[in-house]
Amino acid sequence: MGFLIFALFSSNFSDTTYFRVITYNALNFSDNDFDRAGYFQTIFDSVNADIILVQEMIDEGGCDTLLNRLNSDGLEYERAEFIDGYDTDNILFYQTSKCTLISQGTIQTDLRDISEYVLKINNNEIRLYSCHLKASQGYPNEQRRLQEATKLRNWLNDSIPIGSEFIIVGDMNFYYDEPAYYKLIGEETNNNGRAEDPLEQPGDWHDNLSYADIHTQSTRDTSFGGGASGGLDDRFDFIFINFVMNDSSGIEYIEGSYRAYGNDGNHFNQSINDGVNDSVSVNVANALFYASDHLPVYADFLSLGSSGINDREIILEPSLSVDMIGLGVVKIRYELYKSNKVHIGIYNLLGQRVRSFQRNENAGKHMIIWDGEDSNMKKLSTGIYFIRFKVEDYTAVRKLFLVR
Repeated sequence: MGFLIFALFSSNFSDTTYFRVITYNALNFSDNDFDRAGYFQTIFDSVNADIILVQEMIDEGGCDTLLNRLNSDGLEYERAEFIDGYDTDNILFYQTSKCTLISQGTIQTDLRDISEYVLKINNNEIRLYSCHLKASQGYPNEQRRLQEATKLRNWLNDSIPIGSEFIIVGDMNFYYDEPAYYKLIGEETNNNGRAEDPLEQPGDWHDNLSYADIHTQSTRDTSFGGGASGGLDDRFDFIFINFVMNDSSGIEYIEGSYRAYGNDGNHFNQSINDGVNDSVSVNVANALFYASDHLPVYADFLSLGSSGINDREIILEPSLSVDMIGLGVVKIRYELYKSNKVHIGIYNLLGQRVRSFQRNENAGKHMIIWDGEDSNMKKLSTGIYFIRFKVEDYTAVRKLFLVR
């Protein structure tokens, strides 16, 4: 795997905030599920998400149980108000160090309501919608999902400010790229509410080995605790983003960060903890097995600071490009239009410089191979880094997601 580059940032990126969003169907979780609470804590500790949206909550006591588990390690999460509607319901948890809850609301459907949460991160607003659409196969159920998706799309088209940034998550119960899926992502006369599937993998997901690495249900090959069985063979759980979210302002999706957590692509029609799971530890695989019959799905985002992107600091595009040529091996290419001294610094999310290069170069095209190590020759871990390219008064910074 490699990383993707999608934007140039100004040299002052310290006020840009990284955050992770996760969606999880908790399988009818209530205040009586003390044993399962421990499994959820193991999963949440491992994923380390900043915004957590959960479906199939039974009661407020269950919400408090999960909140207490989230805060057991000294972190500071808060939750939205639990609104007890028909059938199971949604809840939002968020890290107070990064997020502020501005408002919440409800979009009513004929079955389970869709929850709206408006958060502020770095003075940027992001709207989150948690869904649990009608379950089961067959034309009547597909039509009910389409009706629910249409209500959400109409709300996004007509009832939120033009240009709003939003994320749609939840258990959609899509067996394939059915009409409800295209209602969310399709082009219409009004595209204010148009969403995008970051994976861009439409198809017949049900019981299809070709999509084994993105399936999210079921974590179990046999049924217990009211959960589904059969092993991983459906893509029910989704994260959608507003169409063309990555417009170099506000909230930006980090390309390639979307994951069905715990799915290593090798458990088609198997339990998530059968044999060896190459993507998580044995402890986490067991927790995923016992906590719910769904896998959580997460994606990573940036909330750009007030400095945003400054086109005046771009150096004669495309003078800087970055490519992964092997695991942990990076090719940095740049072009100068006159002889000059080049400064290249590599920074982590805390703004700490972990490696630097300085060269006197002639005009022309040049290349540096970076081995993914810091200045002490220690291999850097998978994560987000920034490459800062400076020549005289010109500066460009590219964001990258490095995968080992």
